[in-house]
Amino acid sequence: MNRIYFTKKMLSVLSFLLLCVFGFSFSLSAQEQQKAADLTEKAIEEEIKWLQAEAINITVVTASRTEIPLLKASKSISVISQQDIESAQEYFLPKMLDNMPGVFFKRQGGVGQFSRINMRGTDSQYVQFQYNGIPLKDVADMQNTFQPFIQDLYLGNSHRVEVLRGTNSTLYGSQAMSGVINMIPDKWNRGFKAELRSEIGEHSTFIETGRIAYGEDKYYIDLNPVYVNSDGEKNGGIFDYYYKKSGFCAGGGIKSGDVSLEFNSLFSDNDVAMGSSPSLDTEGNLMRNQADKSQHHENQFRQTGIVLNHSLSSLWDYTLKGSYSKTQRHYFYSDISEDMSGYDGNTAYFELQNNIHVKDWLSLIAGADYERSEYDEQQPMDKYQGRYDAVHFEHDWDSWDVFGNLQFSFLGDSLRMNVGARYSDHEKFDAKGVWEASAAYISEKYGTKIYGHIGTGYRTPSFYETYGGYLLMGQFVTVGNENLQPEESISCEIGLEQFFTENRIHAGITYFTVNFDNLVNYDFSESRYKNASEAKSQGIEAYLNIMPCRYFKAGIAYTHTNPEYKESVTGEWADREHFPKNKVNITACFYPSEKLTAFCRIGWTDEKTVPLYDINFNQIKWKEDRFTVADLAITYKISKNIEAWVKADNLFDEDYTEGGYTMPGPWIYGGVKVIFAGD
Repeated sequence: MNRIYFTKKMLSVLSFLLLCVFGFSFSLSAQEQQKAADLTEKAIEEEIKWLQAEAINITVVTASRTEIPLLKASKSISVISQQDIESAQEYFLPKMLDNMPGVFFKRQGGVGQFSRINMRGTDSQYVQFQYNGIPLKDVADMQNTFQPFIQDLYLGNSHRVEVLRGTNSTLYGSQAMSGVINMIPDKWNRGFKAELRSEIGEHSTFIETGRIAYGEDKYYIDLNPVYVNSDGEKNGGIFDYYYKKSGFCAGGGIKSGDVSLEFNSLFSDNDVAMGSSPSLDTEGNLMRNQADKSQHHENQFRQTGIVLNHSLSSLWDYTLKGSYSKTQRHYFYSDISEDMSGYDGNTAYFELQNNIHVKDWLSLIAGADYERSEYDEQQPMDKYQGRYDAVHFEHDWDSWDVFGNLQFSFLGDSLRMNVGARYSDHEKFDAKGVWEASAAYISEKYGTKIYGHIGTGYRTPSFYETYGGYLLMGQFVTVGNENLQPEESISCEIGLEQFFTENRIHAGITYFTVNFDNLVNYDFSESRYKNASEAKSQGIEAYLNIMPCRYFKAGIAYTHTNPEYKESVTGEWADREHFPKNKVNITACFYPSEKLTAFCRIGWTDEKTVPLYDINFNQIKWKEDRFTVADLAITYKISKNIEAWVKADNLFDEDYTEGGYTMPGPWIYGGVKVIFAGD
């Protein structure tokens, strides 16, 4: 009853604020119309130039491994800007990604619960995450993904996030079979900056973050700590789905002549409640997942990286990268601390990239990378007999890759082409070669870009898929398969982008298809992993972004996918579980004055099939209903150094599930940011 009263009270306050905002907005809208009527022709031209600069000046590095204008990219790529993050007051990565075409965000409950990012109807193990161009990896994950940590990725110091879609193993190696997400930190800023951000929400949710940075022309340093604590939802049970996290991201750099050296460090330590999985009762009704008193998992990730850039001449520059990462994931199943399964991993990564500028119209990228990974799985000897002493299963391997990419430009840079290849030599698996080709034709006169991309990809099996297992009565039962082969794929896309009315409207549509072979699946009949099945996905991504003036912008992203799979080579094609056919996201941001910002997000997700078990342990393909969720954030700048906001997730209390897991109702936040120094 207290929670219902609190929610109604918060919604009443929020409704009042909304009326104030929109009333003020309409008033300002009339003022702006009058102002527009009085504008001179010169002022209108300046407005148009500003809009054109907003569209043209965006650069990306992930599409080709070199910095190019976004409009010149020959692949599907989107950018989440720093302004997007601040307007939405959403500083954790997964939810911002959900606004992008082709991207699917799934979370098993409220704040901090296990999350997945999928692209183009493919599984999460085919998405590679990067920070400042360095891969983020958890080699101890069952499928070698970074998914156990993505809910912790904090964007407090991000300059932008680049979302590259499609198969990109040629540029980035294993795992980049459906996309790459690269978080680019804000760096090389001059002056001193210090700020504190504090946010409070329902279920005793506290989010405390800060930033302290200083820089000059030849050096900078930046530190961003974060702390989160939330009791979480109960879902009708007794115990909370709590989430606790502490961590930081830090960076720095020095320059001397044509040489620059950067370092970055990420750290995250969390504790998250676990509980039952969703299931079905005798009548086929959903039984909600509920937290357990003692079950929880503790996860820790740390990575330190360095990036050296050296320009030897106008013809040749190179980049050296190196990183060391360590992950620990420990799952506790009872009050006995030794009743734990642990999965730890270490990864050392080194990369050399040479950029050779042969002509204005021709450049070459040639490089190599090396990766050394170590895996340590821990299981209690025989917990059913009270023997909890940990047994370790350790493995390691390394791999060498070489890669190259030719970039051409013709017709005054209107026609751009890329051709590349990669060769991977893995200690455990057969060597693998992949290739890609892409092209884009840009008509600046008509604001049109036509592009296409085709490429092959691969993913090497994980340690767990190769060696994993569990202890039963003191005996190790293997579920891994040392005879696995790398997964393979081929994908293609063709797209069209168009600007209208002096870049005030930007629209795009892309058709894509991807086919997988040697797909690694768990075979329940044999209780082990094997190369058995095939999969494919095809669909359409479309978007429409409008920015009629500086004070308003909106975007619509639509994704249609048709993912299918075979359980065996001779089997029939079937629809993939967990994937909706259609998804729409609408975002709108209104800046009625320099002090006030209103952001709204509406997300609609189509129905999907989810495999769940009933009380007799029979697997049922359960139909999960479509749902619509609305979020709102209103920010007011009280003074130059203080801003406050109110934010509501699931504003209209949509009752829905994700993969059968109960999602939270309205979640109201309020917060303040104080800038002690800097802009």
